Amino acid sequence: LNEEVLPDFFARIDRDALWQFQLDLLPPLVEQCPELFGDGTLMMDCRDVTVPAGHHGREGGKYKACVLTSYRDGCIYPLLCLFGDEHASDLTLGRQMMQALLELLPRRKWTLLLDRGFIDGKWIGELKRAGVDVVIGVKSDMHLYEDAMGLARLEDTKWTPVAAPKYRDGKRPRRHVTGCSGLETWQSCPLPLSAAVIEDRFDDRTKHYVIAGTGEVEATALHEQFRKRWEIEEAFMELSRYWNIDDLGSCRHEVYLAQEYFALLAYALLRVFSDRHEDDPSDTALTPGRELVVYWRDRYAILLPGELFEIVFANFDRWKDNKQRLLEAMRYCEGRPPP
Repeated sequence: LNEEVLPDFFARIDRDALWQFQLDLLPPLVEQCPELFGDGTLMMDCRDVTVPAGHHGREGGKYKACVLTSYRDGCIYPLLCLFGDEHASDLTLGRQMMQALLELLPRRKWTLLLDRGFIDGKWIGELKRAGVDVVIGVKSDMHLYEDAMGLARLEDTKWTPVAAPKYRDGKRPRRHVTGCSGLETWQSCPLPLSAAVIEDRFDDRTKHYVIAGTGEVEATALHEQFRKRWEIEEAFMELSRYWNIDDLGSCRHEVYLAQEYFALLAYALLRVFSDRHEDDPSDTALTPGRELVVYWRDRYAILLPGELFEIVFANFDRWKDNKQRLLEAMRYCEGRPPP
């Protein structure tokens, strides 16, 4: 088994087989690693996956990945990744994902954080009956949004100050929330909902958001639940920045998708390992390291880059004669082929 055989193997694994592998793996995986349950909070999100075109006329392609992660203390643990066609509906993928999870891991209580791409009142009702509370952003053109905003504008409304994140322009507003419960104006949803109205006050403007939940919770608690979603999105930025899951290079499509999933799986398992050994604070970025394998005849050593350079500097005169070979080896380890 080597790096040339592996792509040939995964090229034979289509999306259905990759999904079935995940379903077979999850129950024994969480039995061995219960940390993967997190604190019972789940987040589902869809992202676009682009396979770049390659040599010899190999065509690129586009897919949609629906990723389900658990959460605890600022950390995410990817659980499942379902790939669909480029134009697959977020809702269709999400329904299939949650149905599989609830069949594999029944009788557990979850809180599922969703963005507005998954809005479907009937499905939210089904999830609640299956023991899953849902927290979701509400679109501004929905009756539920109008009703929550109308109640928030009443004179006796009490607003509670809460912590606010920075916006992309670097500005941090003064944030207040208020809430209401028993809302039944989402006609397709068979449940009364709680809602929180978030008001961000800037010096020159005010912005409002409405989030809804199926649990009977206070507005501040609903806000805290949804704030987890922002923390989870920051963790996904970590995956993109340090694990290069958005830039895996050109290869056969099945191999590319397999790399996407196994990168997520490796990330989750390394998080568990880090948690158990308390190597880093829970919010420390998990960055993949670099090690070098140095061969000499029938022997080899695994060295960190710093250890290699200690050897180089201790034998500097000898290494000066091999400067070009050393630079080429380092560039190869960085993922850059020699010119």
